[in-house]
Amino acid sequence: MKKIQRFEEIIKEYLALENLEHDTHQYHRFYSWNVCYEAFGEFYEKNTTPATKKDKDFLALHLGMFLASWGMYRGSTFNLHYNYTIHRPIIKILFSPEAQELRKNSHDLEYLKAHAKDIKKLYNEIAVKYNDFLEKTWKDIKDLPEEAKDKEASTTLITKILLGTVGCIPAYDTYLKEGLEISEIDHSNLTSDNVEECVADLLEFFKVHMPAEVYQTIYEKDYPIMKLLDMYFWKIGEGSSKNK
Repeated sequence: MKKIQRFEEIIKEYLALENLEHDTHQYHRFYSWNVCYEAFGEFYEKNTTPATKKDKDFLALHLGMFLASWGMYRGSTFNLHYNYTIHRPIIKILFSPEAQELRKNSHDLEYLKAHAKDIKKLYNEIAVKYNDFLEKTWKDIKDLPEEAKDKEASTTLITKILLGTVGCIPAYDTYLKEGLEISEIDHSNLTSDNVEECVADLLEFFKVHMPAEVYQTIYEKDYPIMKLLDMYFWKIGEGSSKNK
C-alpha cells in the first residue's frame, strides 16, 4: 500500500466544496448524504424496524432523493425509468439486525473489521432484492425502454445506498475507484465476493493515516469512518481526473 499523507487536508478540501462557512451549505448536493443519513438515523434510534407503510415510504423517498442527487438517476441507470417506490423493499434489509448494529458501530474501526461479513451480507441481499424486482417489472411494464432491460443493481448503486443509510462502506463510483488505484489499495474494485477484503484494506488505510485521537476529537461526532474514507478517495480521484 502506498503511503499517502495529507489525509486531513484532503478531507478539508472536500468539505470546503460544501461551502461550510456559509449558511447555504445545506443546499449543496454533497449535503444530500447528511440529510439522508440523518433521516435514517432518527429511525434507527427510535425503531426496531420501520413499522408502517408510511415510514417505509418516507425513507424510500429520502433514499431516492439522495441517489438522484448523487448521480444515480442518469440515463444509463435503471433508476431513471422508475419512481422512488422501487426502494421500498430495500428498507426492510436496511433495518435488519446486522444493519442496525453496523450503523450503531460505524465509528468503531475494530467492530467494522470484525463484522465485515455483515457488510457483505447486506450488499448481497440488496443486490438480490433489486435484481428480483427488475426481472419482474421487465415483464409487466410494456413501455419500458430497451435500455432499461437486462440491468442489474450495480456496485455503485448498492454502495451508495449503504453509505447513505448505514455508513458502513464508501460509494464505489468512478472517482473513488480511481482514488483507490492511485493510493495503491490492493482491492480497488469491489465485487460481491471480495467485500470483506475491501473493507479490511480500507480500515487499515484509515488506521495508518487518521490518528485515533484526531478522529475522535474532530470528526467522529459527524462522520462515520467509511464516510471520511469516501470523501478522501473521491477527492483524490476527482483531482486526478481534472489533471488528465
